Amino acid sequence: MPWNIIASIDGNDKTIDIVKDYNKKYNFIKGLKNNGRNGKGNAIKNSLKYVSSDYVFLMDADNSMLLSDIINSLNNLKNNYDTIIFNRYIKKIKFHL
Repeated sequence: MPWNIIASIDGNDKTIDIVKDYNKKYNFIKGLKNNGRNGKGNAIKNSLKYVSSDYVFLMDADNSMLLSDIINSLNNLKNNYDTIIFNRYIKKIKFHL
């Protein structure tokens, strides 16, 4: 699989169980249970250890992206951009090098 989804989970709700159920059907979805709440930066750092794809999208529940936005970003990365940072609420902005 050329891509994967890693869910970094630090809460004590049923999210890890939901992710495990999805993993049974889609093996590219992984759940990473963090011990305690050590912040977003630590969650990202730990999750990146499990990334095996060429591109990384960071997303949290408060800032989700539409699939069309992800596809558009990938197309722009293929046009020799090294990094793309975007906000789904900004409708149009020029790309800067």
